[in-house]
Amino acid sequence: MYVLEQGIEGSVVLRERLGCPTVYLDHWALNDIALNDRLRNRFVTAISERGGTLRLSLINITEMMRQEDDSEIEAILALVDSVDASLINAHITEVIRLERELRYGNSGYYGNPSSLPEVIHCYLVASNWPDSVRVSELLRIVVGEAFTRQYEQNCKDRFDRLKRLVDTARADEQVVKRSRRTWNKGKQKGDAGMPPTRELARMLCALPVLNKEMKLTRNDFDDMFHAIVPVAYCDIVLLDKRWRAFVNQTGLQHPRVAMVFDSAGLEDFFETLENHDFLDRV
Repeated sequence: MYVLEQGIEGSVVLRERLGCPTVYLDHWALNDIALNDRLRNRFVTAISERGGTLRLSLINITEMMRQEDDSEIEAILALVDSVDASLINAHITEVIRLERELRYGNSGYYGNPSSLPEVIHCYLVASNWPDSVRVSELLRIVVGEAFTRQYEQNCKDRFDRLKRLVDTARADEQVVKRSRRTWNKGKQKGDAGMPPTRELARMLCALPVLNKEMKLTRNDFDDMFHAIVPVAYCDIVLLDKRWRAFVNQTGLQHPRVAMVFDSAGLEDFFETLENHDFLDRV
């Protein structure tokens, strides 16, 4: 949740307080749970009783913007209203940069690299600093607005660049060999004191190079973002089958990374959310 506190000389300070467990839902899962009474009630009960937090990304917002049925959007916003919620920064390179600053302390940065305070700050300014922050209201304002359209265009541009890079890399045997070393190194090494964002990102970049038959679509690119920062920073995540398999292949396990489930393991996801003894990792 987000809390407004009094700062120095009457200033207002925004604080993010994450519950435990932290949960991230790929957009198919967000829809499936929000639109099914039984699943929604079970999810709200479980995460509320555990004192957990649902984290949402700008990718969730972008996907909402694409939906044509307003009733589906309202159902998602109602779900968000029913639980403690916050935003997660799914921009991999930005999170890694902040992790580096946090580790080496060169900039005085001391926050959570996976947080997204600038978006909340913009909402607060536009709303004339209300007494409380409701993430659903922020989502309602942002969906369809210029900020999200720009984010969508940026994602498309990055996908186009990524596709060209992958095609070039697959044709270069030296790059393929380096990608194989990167994959193996990611399994063996890592800073146990930090979330494994960098290891996951490097291995994800190596994956399509080593698997030349793997086709990349724009949706795959969006799913890649679903598979990195949330897996590195959350406790439990629902992803597509393909990206759950990727996380399993990395060899990284909970609690260093989230416990990851796909649609076939939805019942296991709920049982884990309801019963597992999570430790506060962030």
